[in-house]
Amino acid sequence: MLNLTAWIIVFTGLILVIHVQSDIIVHINCEDILNFYANGDDVNRNGETKSPNISIPDTTNVVAVACHQKEGPAGMKLTFSNGIKSDHLWRCYSHLVEGWHETSFNDDAWPNAIVIKGNWIWTAGYPQDDRVYCRRHIAITGLAACDNIMNLYVDGVEYKNGNASDWYEPSTIIIPEDTEVVGIKCRNTEGPAGIKLSLSNGIETSASWKCYNTPEEGWNEPEFNDANWPNAVVVRDGWIWTPGNPQEDIVYCRKVIIDRTGEMSTSTKAVEIPSSTEAGEMPSSTGAVIGVDVVICAIGIVLVFFCRAKDDN
Repeated sequence: MLNLTAWIIVFTGLILVIHVQSDIIVHINCEDILNFYANGDDVNRNGETKSPNISIPDTTNVVAVACHQKEGPAGMKLTFSNGIKSDHLWRCYSHLVEGWHETSFNDDAWPNAIVIKGNWIWTAGYPQDDRVYCRRHIAITGLAACDNIMNLYVDGVEYKNGNASDWYEPSTIIIPEDTEVVGIKCRNTEGPAGIKLSLSNGIETSASWKCYNTPEEGWNEPEFNDANWPNAVVVRDGWIWTPGNPQEDIVYCRKVIIDRTGEMSTSTKAVEIPSSTEAGEMPSSTGAVIGVDVVICAIGIVLVFFCRAKDDN
């Protein structure tokens, strides 16, 4: 029979395994000196040019890489355990800009990277540029609310969230960076009506959204043509509705983030993230990991006391 100390070690190990499995492993090659940032934190302070295993949390929103070519061929190559890789969808610039590695930095004006060989990338100034700074969003996070009852869709698949009826407590959402369309159905049961959403990539509810009072087939899917839908109206600070406000009690609003040709909507970046999860389930968040930890700890405590009681007998 394991003693108390042994059981504590076993369950501590299980919790650590869960955290390790939830991390993203990044392999980076840079010619010649690199710095790698995850959500603004430098996770490769030693400047190694080849870092076979850098671990970052799966809740990371933005990664950034600085590479300095001292001699020979220039280039950087990155592969992520969640399927992300270095390609032309990264944003790269040849000048150091304050805050460039931070999550809040707006890189809309930065050009896309060029692929120089295989998955090796650099700035468009290759090979003259000897220092480059590249960044990419991994996931889009944000808050969504509806007054009163909300159904939120990501590329046509309903997003499962726990605050669909609490307009005063917005739902926290995490969606893939390659999301093309966000759609929201909102039913107003009483009082003021409205839909409000803000995303980490700069998208927020505004008059640029399309809103209608009839659920046309496929309205929440990327292929749907919303050219005939009217633009939303802003009814109060950041809250939108159809032009029929307040008479219409059920509305359907959508926003194209990336169109079918891969062009980006305002303040967004086109990226590709293969994912093993369905869009309606979404990537795991820190809260989910913490929830699992709590369950394991509870089970562990029960077993520890059970075994201790056995030992005492």
